[in-house]
Amino acid sequence: MTKKAFRIIGGIIILFNLWLIGHYQLTGIMILLLTFGVALLFEFVLVKQFASDSLGAQQKVSGGLIKYFGLQQWYETVFDDEQKHRLEERFGTVSGNKLASGAINSKSLDVDVLQFFYDLEQKLKPKVYSDVLQLVDERYKLEAGKFCRIDEDRWNNEKYYKVWFTFMNYRVKALNRLKSDNYFTQGQLDPIDDNYITQPCLDIKNKHFNIINGDLDRAFSKHFSEPIKGCRCSVRGYRKR
Repeated sequence: MTKKAFRIIGGIIILFNLWLIGHYQLTGIMILLLTFGVALLFEFVLVKQFASDSLGAQQKVSGGLIKYFGLQQWYETVFDDEQKHRLEERFGTVSGNKLASGAINSKSLDVDVLQFFYDLEQKLKPKVYSDVLQLVDERYKLEAGKFCRIDEDRWNNEKYYKVWFTFMNYRVKALNRLKSDNYFTQGQLDPIDDNYITQPCLDIKNKHFNIINGDLDRAFSKHFSEPIKGCRCSVRGYRKR
């Protein structure tokens, strides 16, 4: 159980004890025991001794980013020992995390699996890594294909194409947060209006979509059905007054 969960339970017990104090008109030492006593018990005994810190739990994941992203079977079967050595040596560390060994500090790790593969490919650009780069690229393509059908020609020849996928998990999470939060009623897709913006993103600029009736969902699916050159659109919600 986490520290937060212990503290919530302790708060509930204290609220109940306050009702007991008022109902039975308790005084003196009983008030202290039922309030400060419970608080001290939870904070310095239960929380300190038994609660799991979220960061500590994350750091128990050992095996590097490969294990963190659930790629162990792929890694073990696709690469030989020599390739693994070169790959791990070239990768080094990201936010204190190694590629295939050591504990993971996921609290400081602000990337998803697609961003991970894109960044890994950038490290493998030198020709000496061409063999492992090809194997990494095949897996990156497989993961990216979960969002849309991959255009092989664009994947291999269009510089921006692969970058587009690195934003998709963040976009999907933002959309899901808006749909699950009853506060927001309207949403929009916000492009970055600079020299790289193209017409599809300009067409959707400043357009508002209803979240409740599914308009934002449909606009999202249409706009992000395939990579658009220069698209760095984000998803934003607001409450219509």
